[in-house]
Amino acid sequence: MTLNGVTCQAVGYHGGYNTNPQRNVQSVLQNGYLYMVSYDKTKVYKINIDNAADIKEIPLGSATAYSCNGDYYRSGSMWLANLGDWIVGSDFRINTEDKVFRKADSAPWTYTSTPLFQYGPYLFSFGGYYANSTRQNLFLWTPYLATINNLETSVIKTADKTMKITYTIQEE
Repeated sequence: MTLNGVTCQAVGYHGGYNTNPQRNVQSVLQNGYLYMVSYDKTKVYKINIDNAADIKEIPLGSATAYSCNGDYYRSGSMWLANLGDWIVGSDFRINTEDKVFRKADSAPWTYTSTPLFQYGPYLFSFGGYYANSTRQNLFLWTPYLATINNLETSVIKTADKTMKITYTIQEE
């Protein structure tokens, strides 16, 4: 597919050896669209995979620190990922309305080569470290709802007692 006027970063990269667990993920598919960071890192292209004329530029506001080079390049990393309905980059998030939220720069999924598998608030994945080993990764997806027991002593439920628990949910 040739897209006039569109200059993107790479779609992704996979190591040249069949036994190599390395894979750099630099684009994601979601709801029939391919999301890729522009070459100048100031926008994300949203490209309809069924209609090459349907291309949208999502401005990031300023250049992203997104990079697939440097120390982690040979290890395999996810530089763009799907988390639920969100597209997640190293220092930005894009929601379903294509609104961009910026955050501090990080390399959140270094050494991660597979999609993230969710179980409750946990994310699991597999990857490699400089193509020498296979890694299992576990991440905690926050924010998540949790409770804190503020009682001085534990309450023990017995057969002769009824129990009602009331939660007050507040954001801190």
